[in-house]
Amino acid sequence: MTRIGLAIVVAACLVTACEQTAPVRQPLAFNHKRHLDAKMDCIQCHEQVEDGPIATLPLISKCMECHNEPQGKSPEEPKVRELAKTGEIAWVQVNRVPGHVYFTHQAHVTGGKIKCETCHGDMRTVSTPVVVPNVKIEMKTCIGCHEKRGVSNDCTVCHK
Repeated sequence: MTRIGLAIVVAACLVTACEQTAPVRQPLAFNHKRHLDAKMDCIQCHEQVEDGPIATLPLISKCMECHNEPQGKSPEEPKVRELAKTGEIAWVQVNRVPGHVYFTHQAHVTGGKIKCETCHGDMRTVSTPVVVPNVKIEMKTCIGCHEKRGVSNDCTVCHK
């Protein structure tokens, strides 16, 4: 990629506000800590993380595998069963890459053997829903990681 091409990509990122800053409202006060303390792992809910481009947000059917019956005393839990009656749960995705960037979880998790917490932090300490990005998506971070792991930094690897 030429310097002019790179400048256009960077400018497009700045103009389109690559990073969300305003908190969103999630449909449930989901507690990652409670679920991870129960010996669940990320892939149980974010199912396509190992074999797809995105980690996917859990479907209500996934929640209902455990929550058909009460599992605790959280005031949020009955809401799961109420949402199940509608057939969906409208999670709001907060971690996004800019439109000009191609990122696949499969390549990073399965191919690169990168653990979720490397980018997303230790979710075992997060007891509130993710309402703002917990991944700071900056080109310098990606380049640094690629350099450290000996992965190509050719522009076309990530920019399509």
